[in-house]
Formats: sequence, structure tokens, C-alpha cells
Amino acid sequence: MAEYDVQGLSNMLWAAATLGYKDEAFLATAMQELTSRLDRMSSQNLSNALWAFASLGYVGSSLLGSWAEAVQRKLDLFEPQGLSNTAWAFAKLNYHKPQLFEAIANASVSKLGSFTAQGLSNIAWAYATAGVYHPALMQQLAHQVGYFETPGKYGV
Repeated sequence: MAEYDVQGLSNMLWAAATLGYKDEAFLATAMQELTSRLDRMSSQNLSNALWAFASLGYVGSSLLGSWAEAVQRKLDLFEPQGLSNTAWAFAKLNYHKPQLFEAIANASVSKLGSFTAQGLSNIAWAYATAGVYHPALMQQLAHQVGYFETPGKYGV
């Protein structure tokens, strides 16, 4: 896999996950190869690869710390979908480090207005699953779904 660039590897992983193709040897090799090139991965490459690993249930737990550090270094470059998919992926992979989720939340709060309904759902699920409470994120999530704007609408 060394002959592929990080975009090509990320795209292959995305395709494998979309097709439900779970080959342990392929995933282990891709994880190892991409981990050695984390500094060259864009925010979208990181998000897509993490989404693929999580979708396929592949946990390279000994390497996830390196991925979390790479994500944190590049959080200001993430688009809303990348933020929600990355939080979802780490939660699904049982990587629930509060420092990581705090950083993702801080990067997400000001961008929540640009999240899709699916993105809002994914990020809410991720924080509930990880057991991380971030007051500003939760307040903005509630605002985005209209909870406080329409009293009584949801039986509250």
C-alpha cells in the first residue's frame, strides 16, 4: 500500500466500508500505513478513514491515540461533516478520551449552524456514547434542533 497516497488510501477505506468489505489484513495494513503518514493527511482524509474503520468495526486501539493527536492538531481545518463523523467514529471505536471530545466540541460549537440533521444526530450520539458532557455543545445542539425556540412543541 505504500505506493498509494493518503487520499487514495482513505478513498479505498471509504469504498470498503460503503460496500461492507471487512478484510482484517487489509484494514490492519491500511491502519498501519496511514498511521505512519498522519502528518500528511488532510482533515477530510482523517475523518473519512476513521469513519471507515468505525463503520467496519475495526479497532486498532493501540494506534488510535496517534490518530486522536493528529485530529486535534488539525481541528480548525475540519468541516461540520468531518467533525460529526470524527466524533461518531471515535465513540463507535470506544475511544472515549475526554480531552479529545472536549477539543472536538470546542471546534464544533461555532459551526453547529452548518451541521446537517444527520450531523447533529451523530455528534449528539457520540457524546452520549462517550459519556462526555460539554455544556456549550449541548446548549447549542438543543438550540439547533429548535428545542428552546418552540416551547410545548415536544411535550415539554
